[in-house]
Amino acid sequence: MVFDFDGTLADSSVDILESVAKTCEEMSFKIPSKEEAQKYIGVGIKPFLRDNSADDKIYQKSLEVFDRIYTKSGQRQTKLYPGMRELIFELKSVDKAILSNKREKYLTQVVDFLDLNKDFLRAYGGDSFEAPKPNPMGLNSLMQEFKLEPKQVLMIGDTDTDLKAAQAANCQSCFVDFGYGKSTVDSDYAVKSVNELSKLLIGLCT
Repeated sequence: MVFDFDGTLADSSVDILESVAKTCEEMSFKIPSKEEAQKYIGVGIKPFLRDNSADDKIYQKSLEVFDRIYTKSGQRQTKLYPGMRELIFELKSVDKAILSNKREKYLTQVVDFLDLNKDFLRAYGGDSFEAPKPNPMGLNSLMQEFKLEPKQVLMIGDTDTDLKAAQAANCQSCFVDFGYGKSTVDSDYAVKSVNELSKLLIGLCT
């Protein structure tokens, strides 16, 4: 099972939105509404910063500012969704990985903070491969690494980015409707709560 991180395993919106707002303030960008900023969480913050930068020099500066602010935050306000840690425990005998569009260094930081290293075989970020989701490179790499067929892999996420990656890799997909995104892409499964996700995943494993 392959899990997205932001909006799937954990609610990271407070840390991300506060860091975006502070970056915008320092860069004299217009501070987006919560709804506007959340649209970028699934695909990564780079498109947002690029959209607000007049040229590449400003864009590179904004990346440096966000990196400094977000790293300093320690992602201490990021929390697993209620019931998620229990679900992870229930799936202790199942091979699991994280495939996020978050930069790998941010993902490593928060996985350490939430003490998830023992629960997931791998945790890959958006810059772990040449191209992030929806490119299937990350899923294909995981399948190659663990010698799995696409039918053996379930991608779980809260955005079209996750579902499109699964489609491109010919894997199964599950859309979670408690995160930040809305689905416009077909998925094999869809759930509205962690409780529903738990019933689904445990059922698939029995």
